[in-house]
Amino acid sequence: SHVRLDDYTLTTVAIAGSWNDRAEWSLARSRLGIDTHPGRLAIEQTILGGKWRLAGDLIYGKLPQISAGVQAKWLHDDALARAIGARSDFGLDFYIGASRLVLDGPFHRNWLLAANVRASKANELGFLGFGGDEHDDYRLSAEFSTALFLNPHWAIGTEFRHKPDNLHAINESNWWDGFVAWFPNKHVNVALAYVNAGMIAGQDHQDGLYVSVNVDL
Repeated sequence: SHVRLDDYTLTTVAIAGSWNDRAEWSLARSRLGIDTHPGRLAIEQTILGGKWRLAGDLIYGKLPQISAGVQAKWLHDDALARAIGARSDFGLDFYIGASRLVLDGPFHRNWLLAANVRASKANELGFLGFGGDEHDDYRLSAEFSTALFLNPHWAIGTEFRHKPDNLHAINESNWWDGFVAWFPNKHVNVALAYVNAGMIAGQDHQDGLYVSVNVDL
């Protein structure tokens, strides 16, 4: 996936595997480029994740699919994070979420609804370290997404992510996006989105385009 904002670019490459529709593991490498820095400074982190389905089903039964997960994040260079008050270059995110695919919903279309509650110390998703001079404890944040399937190959939707403030030096903004997704077959999906990230590290009006390509082997 690749996001291009006014002053930053974010590129992520990830691989994930699953077992029996019950557990999922993932490994990702993310790079945040600061385009306005004279030397085009980049901050990188590695993310190791695990996710487990606890109960329910995406389509059938009374309960939605309920899952819990954890992400371990390592910041490769913490010089900038430490300079603005971050406490650590390593952090753990814990989350629990519910998702449901509503068949023949409003407008006689299928709708995907999902929500997460996340406990995290991450500053700007971890690119500015973990914990801070204002808060150094876990804080809860909410994440929501919905998608309307126009037909089996196309969907439109929106996502929202709340982000708490831990650092005195910067104010974090909530993120949201609106997207169009294309599913040419069962193994490939492509998404294009407009992303509004608000203020990042003191730079306001950070919005731009996001593109993501997923291949299921």
